[in-house]
Amino acid sequence: MNLHFLWREHYVDYLWASNVTAQAYFLHSGVLLYEDGVLTAYASDQELKTVQKTTAHLIKNPKKILQLKKEFQKMREKTNKMSPRYTKQNIQKVASKELYKLFLELLSLIQEMIVTYRLTEPHFVKHIEEMALNAVHSKLVHYKNPGKLFSRIVADKSCLLSKKYGIDTEGLKLIKLMHRVAQMRFKAKRTSFSVGDYAELLLRETARRTYLAIPQVSNLQLQELKSLLLEGKEPNLTSVNKRQKNFALKICMAESPHAKEVSNTELQNLIRYERDQSRVTSFKGSIAYPGKVVGVARVLPLISTTHEYKQYMCSLKKTDILIAPMTAPSLTRAFSIVKAVVTDEGGLMSHASLIAREKQIPCIIGTKIATRALHDGDTITVDANSGIVTKH
Repeated sequence: MNLHFLWREHYVDYLWASNVTAQAYFLHSGVLLYEDGVLTAYASDQELKTVQKTTAHLIKNPKKILQLKKEFQKMREKTNKMSPRYTKQNIQKVASKELYKLFLELLSLIQEMIVTYRLTEPHFVKHIEEMALNAVHSKLVHYKNPGKLFSRIVADKSCLLSKKYGIDTEGLKLIKLMHRVAQMRFKAKRTSFSVGDYAELLLRETARRTYLAIPQVSNLQLQELKSLLLEGKEPNLTSVNKRQKNFALKICMAESPHAKEVSNTELQNLIRYERDQSRVTSFKGSIAYPGKVVGVARVLPLISTTHEYKQYMCSLKKTDILIAPMTAPSLTRAFSIVKAVVTDEGGLMSHASLIAREKQIPCIIGTKIATRALHDGDTITVDANSGIVTKH
């Protein structure tokens, strides 16, 4: 199976990867690899072909974006209704049987969210962005700095700049579609923060009752969680602790079950593949905002809480370059501090792209390997005029 990098996420442990991502994210097939707190998703060739066919309707009928908007609204309403039950006081009072039901309810909700959210992912809308890029660039080739002009045109929600530079109706339609997709994605992200808080409460309460560590609870199989809460049966901690370090799932949506754990040999091969991809001193990505700077790499650590993000922000300096799997609203302030931003994933309308254009700082997205190839403290050159990152 040929593998194509999709994304990396912190703290998507076995319980969530096997029962949410593996069940709801892929359309055809792919692989999930977890190592030391980071989950990496890969798509097969057939997955990418299926994705392109599935999302082609967005170009032909942009009004279908409204359907996404309605789905996101439903998810937000459902999440808000759950809020009174998901408090520390209430969860501590429920019986273990009810606690398990809350897990099932939350897993089901997150699956629903992912089925809709995945339609806004960079690899789903890549062909829309490429068409928009071609439509705009063909009008800017004779200008002095087409890269910056393109960034300004794409960032202009009023589309006045598009008209000024003669972007045709088809190009305008694609740019508007990109804005709508980005808006949907941000709204979904905000809802996901609440769901993450709910998950943390359930994990903490289960750990309190069972005397397991929170990471151990988060790396249980669903059946192990059920036996633990309903029967008081302790799981095989050797297996749980092994998953806490690494695991891999091969997904095929045409088979049942959809996800299967790979053998240890396959796991080691995947880990080796991941590491080999990152043994480079120079790599390329897509340009979100042009410019060229030299600075110090600051690789986003494994953080999740608001307090941890605040501490990280306080540690950033003006000479730093933010290196992250992707960025989210919680990292927006960092763009006002650092010299540049480089991400593993992302498209033209990703958070990193939008904020970099707003702050006018060099930004390279979709490198696939930045967080693996670079280490904290590396001196690097970010050449966002050519899309190349070089380690000194």
